[in-house]
Amino acid sequence: KVYEFSSDSVKFEGTKLEGVDVEMNLTITQDAKINIIFDENTNDIIKGTGNGNMRVVMSRKGDFNIFGDYIIEEGEYLFTYFGGIISKPFTVKKGGQITWTGDPINANINLEANYEKLRTPLNVFLAEYIFGSTNANLTDAKQRTDIDLKMFLTGTLYKPQVDFDIQFPELQGELKTLADSKMRILRENEADLNEQVAGLIMFGSFLPSTTLGSTVGSTTGLART
Repeated sequence: KVYEFSSDSVKFEGTKLEGVDVEMNLTITQDAKINIIFDENTNDIIKGTGNGNMRVVMSRKGDFNIFGDYIIEEGEYLFTYFGGIISKPFTVKKGGQITWTGDPINANINLEANYEKLRTPLNVFLAEYIFGSTNANLTDAKQRTDIDLKMFLTGTLYKPQVDFDIQFPELQGELKTLADSKMRILRENEADLNEQVAGLIMFGSFLPSTTLGSTVGSTTGLART
């Protein structure tokens, strides 16, 4: 079974419900697949499995409402930007929730996803901090380290809000302190943070802070509002 939800339509196993009054109670298990389409033209879509209980009410006049919750067990989000020119898969974290309170395309979403297997040095990212620093810091910053690139999807199915965060699970000592300090600054400036996210997704590395704008151009597509 496949349940498909997009910003302009809802389908249950490809069957249209029209011309009759219908009320259904659905129990969705992990045997069924769910597709959540944010942009059909660019294939911006979440595919996954999970569990949910929903009540679907449709009148013969065309009024259509859904009530209930769906909890993600596992899934993948094919995140697209720059008009679909670039697309990258994010793994959706277990426990994410989608809640319908009536309007099927205005379901509330609360999902977290990770861009996995990302490792890169920090010497470019921390250039302004380690310039003139100790040889040990310079050496450590040139070593590849794990990067946790996290995406947070909130808002509604019709108008999702996409936010990002970057964490460094392997760092210790002074280098961790410097990275945390840089991230505190980036979290206060969404444009600069999104530019670093674009660098990680597009090139697998951080970008020099002084050349971000000329390197990747506009990144407004990263955070949808």
